[in-house]
Amino acid sequence: MMFLTGIIILILSTGCVNNPETISLQLHENFNNGDENYLVVVSTYPQKLLAGHPFTVNIEIKNIQNLDEIQHINYDCQIEDNSGTIFFVDSLHSMKGRSYQKDITLEEKGFYIFKLTIYQGMGTSIEDIYNNDLKFTVGE
Repeated sequence: MMFLTGIIILILSTGCVNNPETISLQLHENFNNGDENYLVVVSTYPQKLLAGHPFTVNIEIKNIQNLDEIQHINYDCQIEDNSGTIFFVDSLHSMKGRSYQKDITLEEKGFYIFKLTIYQGMGTSIEDIYNNDLKFTVGE
């Protein structure tokens, strides 16, 4: 028992356990909207985000059932901190299934929320197909 306790203490002290303060901005999620089945992927490069250093956010959405390009996709993105201060807002309309890609720099370390909404359609016939608030951190 003493040996097992020693191993656990050694693992904790060397940082081999996930740091709860390090949260990457990554997502792979399947979801249904009516009869349609989608996959949304959010990723960053680099994966470890650092204050004052640019990173690229990439968002892709695919219809899993038929693998066709999704027509008239709108990406609305917003980054805010825990107090609600907004640091970044952007939108993109894609006629033929283009992914969202944007370079972003956050100057301060801390916890942030990436608010993502994906719509489909144009004009008065716009349908909200995906909403998610992704929590992530920016380090030094």
